[in-house]
Amino acid sequence: TSHPSGSLCFASARELARLIRERKLSVREVMSAHLDQVRRINPKINAIVAKLDDDRCLALADEADRQLSRKERVGPLHGLPIAFKDHEPAVGFPWTRGSPIYKDFMPQEDSLLVERLRKAGAVPIGKTNVPEFAMGSHTYNKVYGTTFNPYDLSKSAGGSSGGAAAALASGLLPIADGSDLGGSL
Repeated sequence: TSHPSGSLCFASARELARLIRERKLSVREVMSAHLDQVRRINPKINAIVAKLDDDRCLALADEADRQLSRKERVGPLHGLPIAFKDHEPAVGFPWTRGSPIYKDFMPQEDSLLVERLRKAGAVPIGKTNVPEFAMGSHTYNKVYGTTFNPYDLSKSAGGSSGGAAAALASGLLPIADGSDLGGSL
């Protein structure tokens, strides 16, 4: 199946995961398309923060492809790039919670959600931006700045999962996690 890279960024996570499992698409192809989208769009909207460098993301994609080549059992999200909400601790990424107090904090273990997403095969590439302590209806903080609505940069991306929402809406990621305290999700 031939897909222009831009269309891969707006394919459903379910479809991408199926095409990866069926070996009609490589994880590297999916990752490359999303990294291109991140390079083009993220500087304007600031949805993904604490991102791994592209070489590391592609190395993770290659390892996911090798798992398929070895016919290893893989999870339902195998090969899908993800950036965890910065409200979730994830080993290998800062856990700032959008607060200068924690800007250099590196967690020693994953949250249950992150653990399950990794086990399902999602490939972590970064974090999504949040309001400080995920308390707010607009996504901005003093660590990473403001996340903008990808369809109108003069508008808010909302919150507290504004980074995740903007990343999904602009095709930076095929899947994202979100959480809320009062129904904002």
